[in-house]
Amino acid sequence: MDKDVDMVVVYKANRESLPEVIRLLRREGFSPITLENPSPTVIYASGYKYLISIAVPRDQVPGAKSVLRRWDEARRPEVKKLTSGLSSQFFKSLLLLVPFVVVFWCFGILADFASALAVIWIVLFVLIANAQWIKDRFTGATSNRPHKNH
Repeated sequence: MDKDVDMVVVYKANRESLPEVIRLLRREGFSPITLENPSPTVIYASGYKYLISIAVPRDQVPGAKSVLRRWDEARRPEVKKLTSGLSSQFFKSLLLLVPFVVVFWCFGILADFASALAVIWIVLFVLIANAQWIKDRFTGATSNRPHKNH
């Protein structure tokens, strides 16, 4: 690509979705580039929220933005389904935490073990959110939930 080409940022992607966005734009005939290559330390320090800018030549901006808008809209139902499922699991884990709060309060140790309650809640939430996957692992069954292969 010519170094004199005027590049315009059309999208900011997290590290996980970056390869998918780049592939999508290339498949549609665009010439995307990333403007940053952050080190793992930068990504960690940002709380894994560091967004990497994706740019295309100025003459490709309208088409690239249109493709990315359609891609975002197509993913929206999937994200909504995931987050709505997590909200019910969030409330279930809070309800399961109530007996711990009552017991700690009855023994007069509620203030002393507030941080322990936070850890208990996190463990409950993670277990509830992954209950189907855990069940499948122990029974050898497969669920409809997609798994990442590491």
